Amino acid sequence: MSNINKEVNNENREFFRNTNKNIREYENQIRRLQDYYNEDLLIIEEVKRKYMLTPRKSLDENAENDLIFNNDKKNEDKIKKKDNVSKSLEKNIALITLLINITLIISKSVASYLSGSFSILSTVVDSAVDITAGLVIWLTTKTIKIDKPYSYPRGRNRLEPLALIIVSIIMGIASLQIIIQSIKSIIEGTIDPQLDKISISIMISTIIVKLSLYLACYRFSSSQSIQILAMDHRNDCISNFFALLCAALGKYLIIYADPIGAVLVSIFIAKSWLSTGLEHSQMLVGRSGDGILISRVINVTMNYHEDIKKIEKVFVYHIGVKFLVEVYVKLDSEMTLRRSDSILQGLQEALEGLEFVERAFVLGEPYVK
Repeated sequence: MSNINKEVNNENREFFRNTNKNIREYENQIRRLQDYYNEDLLIIEEVKRKYMLTPRKSLDENAENDLIFNNDKKNEDKIKKKDNVSKSLEKNIALITLLINITLIISKSVASYLSGSFSILSTVVDSAVDITAGLVIWLTTKTIKIDKPYSYPRGRNRLEPLALIIVSIIMGIASLQIIIQSIKSIIEGTIDPQLDKISISIMISTIIVKLSLYLACYRFSSSQSIQILAMDHRNDCISNFFALLCAALGKYLIIYADPIGAVLVSIFIAKSWLSTGLEHSQMLVGRSGDGILISRVINVTMNYHEDIKKIEKVFVYHIGVKFLVEVYVKLDSEMTLRRSDSILQGLQEALEGLEFVERAFVLGEPYVK
């Protein structure tokens, strides 16, 4: 009986622990969504001033409107300044990462040559593909920015996920080659890792550098790009440490540890890139945005103008890395065509002001009770 009571108590504690965790996550999500809403409302106000300016009636109203305008302008300037700092930080961290990766691939190639370790060779392949991925993204981003409206009327935003899918395939093939060579060395008995002090020093330095980069990126993880870099550095720390451990075991304890470690590291790397490829393939086929993005689109649409009587449908889906938004609304049936066109055009511009939106389409119809 006492054992049953203990089990029940343990289950209750686990239930309340999970419940509290879920509540905290929900509260954090609500706070984050509220911050987004506040920023989005500033975009609405800016677009409204462009499309909905009306004559002012008195000096008092002038003063009040000027005060509101100045306060909004200050808030917008703060957000723009924050965005500029974030983009500059993103660019600097990406550049530092690229330079360090180039240095590390050279040093790890030396370590792989000196040691003859398959485990270390697998991390060299990983670094090579990391650099390739960075260069491919940089080239595709530059290509996307070159506007060719007649050849590509909808732009070339699908190039980036397509490029990453190709890199994922290359990474999978490279990892497969390492696995084949490792298994071949086990079968033929050609395993002879020679782990010297230089190779050990290079690998330890690599782990320390990658750990430092991970901590730096984790500290400034407000940007999605920096979060991706942080995860990449974390994975590199794990794979490099495991490769060094297996190479050392292969040298001093179990000779088969080195090729087996190379196989495991290659599987880990291939799995990471496979998930990246699958994620970006879903972007190409038009995967829907998550609940937070859809909520932000609905919030902007609801708060844009009082003559928007009803929201019929909202679609938010990928066209490349960013999203295409389709909104169908009902407008006051008594308003003029010119006014309805002004509202719809303004709403479209407000939606395209959201950082995740590439293009927005807004369709309005008369609201009939």
